[in-house]
Amino acid sequence: MKNMIQFVTKALTKEIKELKAKVAARDKEIENLKKEIRGKIDEIQALELQAELVPILRAKVKELEGVISHNQRPKSTSRLEGLPNLIKELKVQRSLCATV
Repeated sequence: MKNMIQFVTKALTKEIKELKAKVAARDKEIENLKKEIRGKIDEIQALELQAELVPILRAKVKELEGVISHNQRPKSTSRLEGLPNLIKELKVQRSLCATV
């Protein structure tokens, strides 16, 4: 009877060790899956942020393109053509003011 109890105890101890090993393996697998899920969540959040920024960036690019095209337009020479006459008029007015 004592031998039978020892045999059953030994068998149960072995089975408990095997089950503990399986539980540990499952726990490790669960932990790895949690890490993978956290990584995927981070990726999704980064993509969501990028999706929110796209319209803002497009508007900014459009604005900058407008500034660039405005700055690249040839300067009007008609404004500069009248400059010598304006200078002469200012000299005349200054001289008139000085004589008064």
